Amino acid sequence: MRLPRQSARLVFLGACLSGSLAACGGGDGGTQPPPPAANQPPSARFTASPDRGNAPLDVELDGSGSTDPDGQVATWAWSFGDGATGSGERTRHTYAAPGQFVVRLIVQDARGAADTATGTVTVDSPPGSGAATLQGTVWHDLDGDGVRDGGEPGSAGRTVFLDADADGSRDPGEATTVTGTDGTYAFTGLDESVPHVVALEMTLGWTPTFSGPAPVVPLQAARIIGGTDTDIATHPFQVSLRMDLGGGIVGLCGGSLIASTWVMTAAHCVDELVAADVTVRVGSTLYNAGGTVANVVRVRIYPAYGQSETFDSDLALLELDRPFLVRRIWPDDGTEPALSAPGVVGTIVGWGLTLAGGSVSQVLQEAPLPVISNQQCGQAFQGLTDGMICGAPTLGTGSCQGDSGGPFFVQEGVRQVAIGITSFGLRCAAQPGVYARVSSLYSYIASVVAAEPNPTVTVDFSGGTLLRSVDFGTFR
Repeated sequence: MRLPRQSARLVFLGACLSGSLAACGGGDGGTQPPPPAANQPPSARFTASPDRGNAPLDVELDGSGSTDPDGQVATWAWSFGDGATGSGERTRHTYAAPGQFVVRLIVQDARGAADTATGTVTVDSPPGSGAATLQGTVWHDLDGDGVRDGGEPGSAGRTVFLDADADGSRDPGEATTVTGTDGTYAFTGLDESVPHVVALEMTLGWTPTFSGPAPVVPLQAARIIGGTDTDIATHPFQVSLRMDLGGGIVGLCGGSLIASTWVMTAAHCVDELVAADVTVRVGSTLYNAGGTVANVVRVRIYPAYGQSETFDSDLALLELDRPFLVRRIWPDDGTEPALSAPGVVGTIVGWGLTLAGGSVSQVLQEAPLPVISNQQCGQAFQGLTDGMICGAPTLGTGSCQGDSGGPFFVQEGVRQVAIGITSFGLRCAAQPGVYARVSSLYSYIASVVAAEPNPTVTVDFSGGTLLRSVDFGTFR
């Protein structure tokens, strides 16, 4: 694996430009004042009241719960999630259209330290004047079988709409709601004399598996996977890349499925290659056998990659020639900063060298890895950017050659969230590993990887029943 394109250099800080030793704090110049105490960052907190209601919804936002341990909060900057912004400790905002909106508050103290808090406001379409009701549940189909098994949870925060023109897309003015914490939704006041098309809006990484009334089956006993070696059943999103570098040379990298036909990996793995040079093995614990080998039909490299002397923006997206219904990893969209905060313990996965100078592992490996701050990581590497995140090796664990492109992820409930993409390091676990920060690249990922088509169901109330139910199963 190539190392960052930068030369080693010494950095001199705090150089004294005066000709007097005393003026530099030495000699007999007298007692120097103690250095100022390190600035403690503020803590952002806010409430939204109400946080759910029918459009138009007037919401009061209160950031007075934000604090600063060694001073006062100086500024409050609001983003309401619908393109509008505001300022001040307290503010109000009216949401005219239905949807779910991520509110972001950034507070800053007088010395420039800042903190961010996020929350959601859900705005529903107002009910009509009819007598019919349409309700249902959106659930996470964990095994992708199209049947809601006992223990498969409802999917919260999913957008359901009435597709008035039956074009499969949500248009302005179409009645919209968002599922609750249990995955349920409801439209009331519908005109019972006409049919209605209900649709679930798909987002990046989800695949529809069912639409209609869903039966529930009894809970199955969970299987326990033992042993110290991990396998593909534990991390089904993990894939291995084989790159034809020419002259009989073959490269090895890792990657992770983020959608049915898309793999996320490191740009330096496939830079200067074409799609025909790369194949992807899906569904195997072994890096060179088993599973299914897919061809790559398109390679998309982050546009800013290669424009600096480091591996900044080290992201590539590979489109496969066929879909795979296996569990995907969730790219970190940046709405929950705590997921990648220093001190969080994540996991790295790959087939890289098990020892510095050793051979590539035939079997998939995993290791825990704590997140460290870029400031701490900068003691080992120069030129770190906000687009990078670091992990500190513990007891010899860490990334090595061959792990490039694989995920650095954290577990959150049933989700594995990719906070980093293995990028570079030195001396295989002797120094911190550097990973591309996924949250800083998410907007590009979302612009390239299109959501799958929205599933729709036509509901007819003409039979005299004024209550109908439509459920949606989705897999990720």
